[in-house]
Amino acid sequence: MGLGNLLWRRGITRERRRQLLAAEARGEPVEEKGPGRHGWQYYIFYRPMSWMEAARTGKPNGLMVVHILGEEEVAAVGIPVNYSRL
Repeated sequence: MGLGNLLWRRGITRERRRQLLAAEARGEPVEEKGPGRHGWQYYIFYRPMSWMEAARTGKPNGLMVVHILGEEEVAAVGIPVNYSRL
């Protein structure tokens, strides 16, 4: 991506996952309309933890989330997300 050691994936936040699961459990539709966001509209940027972060958290192969951005934010800052590699 040209962003150093940052990696990315499309995803969903834990809070949003909880909301969708709760709506599903109530029998409500989980697809949103209007200004709401779908899980696939988020980009999660992360990097491998430093050795100090890994030691502090006890996760030797852990990842650190750096940013969670919506599609509009990714487009606005011009982050070169390469879809051809998906």
